[in-house]
Amino acid sequence: MSELIHIIERLDNKINTLIQSNREVIEEKQKIQAERDALVIQVNAQTEMIGQLEGKATVESVSQTLAGEAKENKEVKAKIHELVKDIDKCISLLNR
Repeated sequence: MSELIHIIERLDNKINTLIQSNREVIEEKQKIQAERDALVIQVNAQTEMIGQLEGKATVESVSQTLAGEAKENKEVKAKIHELVKDIDKCISLLNR
């Protein structure tokens, strides 16, 4: 009979150890899930920020391109205006 009691006590100890281990695993799982949730939020925020920065970079690139073209257009218009003046002078000299 004492052997049976000893076996039951060992089983009881093993069950208590398993219960404690299970509690620790559950606590660790909850911590890991909380960390994962925080990381998902951080990744989403960074993804949104990357999208915004890419949009700003695109706008900046387009504006720089247009600014360069506008400067070139002004230079071309000024050169054409100069040429028209020279042509008008030549025509007036020819008409004399």
